[in-house]
Amino acid sequence: MYKPQMIEKEKDFNCSMKHQLPITMVVLDHKFEINNRFLCHQCLEYFESDVKMVGFKKLIQTIEDNKKKQLEHLENMIAPIITKVQSIQGHITNLKSFLVLQLDQVMDNTKDWISNLQSLGLKHSHYSLYEELDVMILNQRSIENDQIIQVNQIKQLNDSMSTKFNNKLDSFKQFKEYQKFQLLLLEISSQLEQNINLYQIINEKQQNKNQVCDRISQQLSPCGLQLINDSVKQAEICYGIVFDPTGKIMVSTSEKNIKIWSFENGNVKLTHTLQGHSDIVKCLVFSQIEYYFISGSCDQSIRMWKSLNNEWQSSQPYYQHKKEVNCIILTQKEDQLISGSNDKTILVWKIHYKDNKLQFLYSLENHNGSVYSLSLNESERVLASSQYNQIMIWLKQSNNQWMFKQVVNLSEEEGGYHVKFLNDAQFIWLQQNGNNLSVFEIVDGLYQKNKQKRVQLKKVELKKFYQGYTNINMPFFPIIHIQAKSLICLRYLLEIYIIKVQIDGKLSIINQLNCNHWQIYGTITNDGQYLAFWCKEGYQIHEILYK
Repeated sequence: MYKPQMIEKEKDFNCSMKHQLPITMVVLDHKFEINNRFLCHQCLEYFESDVKMVGFKKLIQTIEDNKKKQLEHLENMIAPIITKVQSIQGHITNLKSFLVLQLDQVMDNTKDWISNLQSLGLKHSHYSLYEELDVMILNQRSIENDQIIQVNQIKQLNDSMSTKFNNKLDSFKQFKEYQKFQLLLLEISSQLEQNINLYQIINEKQQNKNQVCDRISQQLSPCGLQLINDSVKQAEICYGIVFDPTGKIMVSTSEKNIKIWSFENGNVKLTHTLQGHSDIVKCLVFSQIEYYFISGSCDQSIRMWKSLNNEWQSSQPYYQHKKEVNCIILTQKEDQLISGSNDKTILVWKIHYKDNKLQFLYSLENHNGSVYSLSLNESERVLASSQYNQIMIWLKQSNNQWMFKQVVNLSEEEGGYHVKFLNDAQFIWLQQNGNNLSVFEIVDGLYQKNKQKRVQLKKVELKKFYQGYTNINMPFFPIIHIQAKSLICLRYLLEIYIIKVQIDGKLSIINQLNCNHWQIYGTITNDGQYLAFWCKEGYQIHEILYK
């Protein structure tokens, strides 16, 4: 029960005459100033007025009676609330005990996780010389097999502990730290899946090494180029050329238009000119399954072109990118298109071939510069994307979405535009100014440069050919890799290179074609038979010779 308490003391009140006597009466009139309202016994002897007065003790009693009623009403409102808050406080105490218990159990799980991993490492560190000698002599297993077994054991342990971990932390989903835990668990899982895939690939290649070597040794090797046709002229710049799977149709760009050509033994004939883009078309990709191709343009749009009754129909333009589109690639199943742009983003699309439509799915936004090239590894579990001074590595997750894995930072001298996977564990990078074709390979789960496999390209004095133009190696002649032919075709500065992939994975230059011009854009047919490119206001077709 709250009680009224007067702040002042009774002895502190004095009359206006300062008689130093106790106050006996109080004037109830607002015309009197506050200090003149208090009267002592001596003041009353000389006080003459008909104003209303009340005894000092009576005034205090009346005020406190009123206060008691107010406080009783206030207490009736506060008391039930306090009771409920006290109940909440009790529940919070219980929750605190529960959470502490849960976190203690999770902490114990992490300690067990670390202990089990350490025990697994110790288990595999002990070996019997007798047993290993027999295995070595009988060649009963490979190092890669042992690595697969070990990684699977780690994966099984991690999966079990992750389940316990997630079950305990399920009630913490709204906390920021929970998301960090999940990201770390995802990275652990992705790393193990990548290692398993890599060791399996290495093991399969090791087991079939002799067969692969025999097959490759029987293949013809590229040895040179022979000019077939240079009669077709086109004044408008061509940034891209692609072929259909049969090699009978060539598609090229002509500034903002697209041209369809029949292609027969190196001879080309124009059949259609397609209009739709409002600015220069920079990149093309032709389906290897159905009869369609896709284009990307400086007008920020992507279009899908489908052949129907010998006519080409364009889809609606898709303006999901905010700047010009530089590169586009298709997955092997052609269920998805991936595009890169000057807006620093990579977009993933779903392809609806029958409806001639694209459906935007999601974007990847780790780049801080224009995205110039994209490449998928052989198993399509890894995506490489490049800007001038960086290569980004992305891993495909179990939900088929890409997650950022690694960034390869490059110096100014190492900067360039083109990245291209040769297999699951190796890609090449074409430097712009360093006269090098660099090879990157997986080491401890990360892609690192292999300096022993670097290819030295011809150093060219650019001013001799195009004075004042410094950005001569534009990013629109892609690196072409024909795995069946062990063939690589690329453009570096003023020359086109034909490169062979050796059995040991090293690269050797077979032929160089000096075009004496900085505008060179083209490709080779899917069977590796013809090189087609635009240069100096016209097309050139060369046959690739083999021996």
